[in-house]
Amino acid sequence: MSQSLLPDEKTLNQEAEQGTANHLQDIHLLKKLWPFLKPDSKDLFLSLALLVPATLSQVSMPFIVKQALDGPIRLGDINGLWQYCGLFLIAFAVHYSARFQVMSRSQQVGQRIVFRLRNTLYQELTHRSASFFQSVPLGKLVARTTSDVENVSEMFASGGISIVMDIIVIVGVMIALWVMSPGLALLVYGCFILLLGSLELLRQGSRHAYNQIRVRVGQMSGFLQENFAGIDVVKIYQRETFHAEDFERLNRKNLTANQASVFFDSTITATVELLMYLAIIAVLWFGGEALHQGTLTLGLLVGFFQLVQMAFEPMDDLSQKYTVIQSGLASIEKIWALLDSEPSYGQTPDLSSDVLSNPTGGAPDAKRSPLIRFEHVSFHYPARQQADNTNPQTPLILNNIQLDIPEKQTVALIGPTGAGKSTLFKVLMGFYQPQDGAIFLKGVPITQLPLDELRRHMAMIQQDDFLFSRSILDNITLSPAIPASLAGESPPEIFNPEQFQKALEASMTSAFLKRRDITPSYILSERGKNLSSGERQLLLFARALYHNPEILLLDEATSAVDPETERLVQQALLQVMRDRTTLIIAHRLSTLTHVDRILVLHQGRIVQDGNHAALIQDKAGLYHQFVHYYESL
Repeated sequence: MSQSLLPDEKTLNQEAEQGTANHLQDIHLLKKLWPFLKPDSKDLFLSLALLVPATLSQVSMPFIVKQALDGPIRLGDINGLWQYCGLFLIAFAVHYSARFQVMSRSQQVGQRIVFRLRNTLYQELTHRSASFFQSVPLGKLVARTTSDVENVSEMFASGGISIVMDIIVIVGVMIALWVMSPGLALLVYGCFILLLGSLELLRQGSRHAYNQIRVRVGQMSGFLQENFAGIDVVKIYQRETFHAEDFERLNRKNLTANQASVFFDSTITATVELLMYLAIIAVLWFGGEALHQGTLTLGLLVGFFQLVQMAFEPMDDLSQKYTVIQSGLASIEKIWALLDSEPSYGQTPDLSSDVLSNPTGGAPDAKRSPLIRFEHVSFHYPARQQADNTNPQTPLILNNIQLDIPEKQTVALIGPTGAGKSTLFKVLMGFYQPQDGAIFLKGVPITQLPLDELRRHMAMIQQDDFLFSRSILDNITLSPAIPASLAGESPPEIFNPEQFQKALEASMTSAFLKRRDITPSYILSERGKNLSSGERQLLLFARALYHNPEILLLDEATSAVDPETERLVQQALLQVMRDRTTLIIAHRLSTLTHVDRILVLHQGRIVQDGNHAALIQDKAGLYHQFVHYYESL
């Protein structure tokens, strides 16, 4: 059976291989978290400082036990034992008090780091260009902002400072072992060297296994998102069984990757336990012989056993946390690979927000600079890289477009499917950058404008625009409805009830609200599915009108509206278009009767430009064929 729905396996394996790193790369990855950690650096350094008394008090306990055994207990002096019991209790209290503070502070810091990381990741991704979202699977983006960030959170909650504490305890215990008995310490050191060598051999395999899991989880997330979003198509064509088989193959590959990680986890834990027991057997053998010969006291042997246990307890803890750290590092690597893949397009912080109103330092010359200018613009969509690392040639969607549009002109774009009509809108709004030529807004190249400044002047209604699972009011304003009296000194945006009501009435939305007996607080289901297609289209008009753009772009804006509703919308649009520049992609003759200008596109070029009366005279032109076709229907 065909597996065409599944991503290319070679590409996925290459992505997983890229995740295998060495220690220097791990340190480099952790350094990337410093900007998110810096605001809490004081708490972090305080936690590190508290590790000193926590470790010293812990290491001192075996020495207290040694002195008690070799002193008052050996001599039968029960009264002399009280002071050692008191010292042990003090050491115990200092250790656990310091440890509590370290763990509490470090985990709070870790949660705040993850909070900042998640916010930054979301904000960064939402500012990427449309080509970025075309080339990156949606499932991967969801996995990076959810499961991968959770892995980083778990790395801090279960690791972080506690791992540093374990390492410091191990170093402190190694020193204490040498102080207590250099000969026996060498036996333990030998076991530790074997353990570190074994862990290093297992590290690469463990990292690769966790990278495979990250890739497979992202792959399944994308598959599920795509299939649930297109569930109607799946059911109409009865493809449930076929897609279920595809998902089973994806899930089985994920199972294989997880089984590999379980193997490495188990091997690491078993290796730590094996070498710990070897060290205990060696100390018991040689220490028992030294005790029999009188060169070693009972207190020293008991204290030494306690130190060995202290050394391997954090080592066993580290082995458990090692897999968490590997998973967290793999997630950090994937997150930064995504963040470093493309800079945010169109962000120019040094430019002032009034650059369009004063582009040259003086008053702009409206006669010389039209509102919109396309200057020899050519564009093709970026091609997705193939498994053999080649990029196929893509045809030009826009081919040497030369176009001037003055203020307050209504322009209709017509042409066959694939002529470049919708693409012209997308490059104008900065979703994509043309490969050749330049686009100007009020005489300023749009590539020199911050995207928020560029898009503040425009609103676009697309063929399949998006409605959120929020109230009608939220979907129209696209911002919290904050009254001016409650907004504070510098609110990002003030809700304007008067403007909102005008948008409802001008778009005829208020009419269907009354007919349905619902209010603007009515909550929509996913993508507004509890409204009809015509009602959803009216909401999109209301959204555009509320934001009162200088340039209105309508991409098949009435394609989903019935003829009766279209007449109402056309009446409202006639009033709206008198005060703003409007570009309309039209497939209906009724749309063309009231526009100032008609552009006919074919194979990415403007082949005709004029009004209806002029273009209809050219019987050999595409416009005449277009009109004749629709009149014959």
